Amino acid sequence: MTTRRRILQVLALTAFAATAAAAAPRVAVLSPLGDRVLVVGSEISTGSHLDRNRRDRVALPSDYLDIAAATAFGREAGGARAGLEIVPVRTRDAVARQMQDDVVAGRRPATDIAARLSPGLAAQGFTHLVLLTRHRGDARIRVPNGTIGTGRLEGLGFYVDRYSSLRDIQDGDAGLGFLAPFAYVRASLVDLRTGALLAEEASQEAEAIPTLAAKDGAHPWDVLGPDEKAGALAEFTARGLAIVAPRLLARLPDGR
Repeated sequence: MTTRRRILQVLALTAFAATAAAAAPRVAVLSPLGDRVLVVGSEISTGSHLDRNRRDRVALPSDYLDIAAATAFGREAGGARAGLEIVPVRTRDAVARQMQDDVVAGRRPATDIAARLSPGLAAQGFTHLVLLTRHRGDARIRVPNGTIGTGRLEGLGFYVDRYSSLRDIQDGDAGLGFLAPFAYVRASLVDLRTGALLAEEASQEAEAIPTLAAKDGAHPWDVLGPDEKAGALAEFTARGLAIVAPRLLARLPDGR
């Protein structure tokens, strides 16, 4: 083999490696959904389908739930797409977080948030963004014999019911009222180079924890302590993402 041919082969292999590296997707995962929790207090139904539940939004000083959500998605993504580079990221962009309210209300698309964050993410070599935002949907809380709940839930939070009687399926004890952690999350896959929305998937996880100590005057809110509440929200978020991550990443093009 001549020296000239060797040089041409080396150049060709180098160009191929550079092209392959540039073509491989690099995905950022960002979650602004954990900046607050929604506490929904159920009211006695009077036959109307209108949502008259009491709703309190509580701001969180820590981004623990955001980190937990992005990490959970990355973990599930690793199983769904082996070898895919997917990186949980953070943002301190207050405007991007505020835009989430308009996205949830349907006044603007999730791609608007991606467009605002795109320059910084592209500078880090990311080609795609998975954006985890709050999802709004009807209250469907799992109980032993089906589902329960009135009104609509959104994002991460707790549904507090002081009136329904539930029975523990393990020991048969009955209690009045329940606390239900919930995670209503929407995952959006955006191509940062074109701004196109490639796919969206939503998950709704909610399950009742009976207040079995009601006879002692316990309030449903006290069924879980502060650390247990945070852990429950992280767990329910991870449950939902385990379902939506493979579906979302199935829409991610190979080598583009």
